Amino acid sequence: MKRAAVAFFAGACTVLAASGARAQDVGTAVRRKLDETAIAPIGRVALGPAFHVAPKADKGTELGLDLSLGSNIALNGWGGPGPIFSIEGGYAFDGIGLHAAHFTPGLGYGHPLLYISYNPRLLVGSAGDGVALGMRNGLTTHLLADLLSMEIGHQYVHDDRASQHSVRLMFGINPLAAVYALSRLH
Repeated sequence: MKRAAVAFFAGACTVLAASGARAQDVGTAVRRKLDETAIAPIGRVALGPAFHVAPKADKGTELGLDLSLGSNIALNGWGGPGPIFSIEGGYAFDGIGLHAAHFTPGLGYGHPLLYISYNPRLLVGSAGDGVALGMRNGLTTHLLADLLSMEIGHQYVHDDRASQHSVRLMFGINPLAAVYALSRLH
């Protein structure tokens, strides 16, 4: 019985020591991956035409404007292409009278110097005298660590007056990307 207890105790100690070593290896790998991950700030101003499909705008093409703050997270860092996540929030304006807050989780792929992302934007705000709720789905190309961007998207907004559909072509500049890039130079 003593031999069985000693063998069990020795086996348990061996398993615990091995799992402790594996846990330490996993912890080291996680820390290494976090060190490789590039997390860059977003302070973007995007401007462009909003082509209103339904109903047609009285003036034709209207102005679209987004002001955004957030962060980009490139899981492979600067080492090569890989998934890039973003989270943004801010203000969205449309020349037909929409003033809204937007929240945008984005998912992209590429290298931080050039990548493409899908950005669904939830819009909550006002249009005219009523409450407006909407969504914009856009594909965005990001250049030079997101210093420059171009988005094409479809926006649907419903307010007390009607539903509105527009196609947007937004050109953005993110000055915080330049600040981030300069801070990374050693």
